[in-house]
Amino acid sequence: MIIVDAKSGQPSPWHSLQVAAYELAERENASHLITFDPVKHKYFRGQEEVPGVSTILRETGRQGTWSSSVPFYAQKGTYVHRAIELDCAGTLDDSTVDEKVRPYLDAWRDFRRDTDAVIVATERRVYHPTLNYAGTLDLIITLPNEGDVIAALLYLRKTGKYSWRPLPALAYTEAKAEWMKALTEYHAAKDDLWA
Repeated sequence: MIIVDAKSGQPSPWHSLQVAAYELAERENASHLITFDPVKHKYFRGQEEVPGVSTILRETGRQGTWSSSVPFYAQKGTYVHRAIELDCAGTLDDSTVDEKVRPYLDAWRDFRRDTDAVIVATERRVYHPTLNYAGTLDLIITLPNEGDVIAALLYLRKTGKYSWRPLPALAYTEAKAEWMKALTEYHAAKDDLWA
């Protein structure tokens, strides 16, 4: 199985850290321990807020703040992800797809057709209880002859094209190491607030 992060924007170095974080948390199989508030976009374990992957990356300087300062980008990503989720479930009404979302959906469908991807899960919440972080991964898929690919990035373009960037074992190991460094920095900074 491959953890896939689908992106509707430009490639960025933090994308591989994000997908590594999701894969690491998915292995814990502990999503039942958290809840998600979609209005606040926050995760909770009981009454305690659990930091999300994007929050950790942003607060450690690995992810820029442009997406939160320009609501359009977040909204575009939400619409594209929702279209993919509904398409995977077979419940998407094509007549409701906005013309601005259509090229991204077409790129997704081309990827799925070209690779024979089998969808295992979409928009799955993940939680790592020991490392105390949560997130929502985009997709879990299987591919024929997937080899040593553990995680991958799928860039969907407004031109209706896509690019597929698997993270082989070495790239995944490097991304996971950098994620662990970010996580350590994040928790150390939070602990300093109480010192």
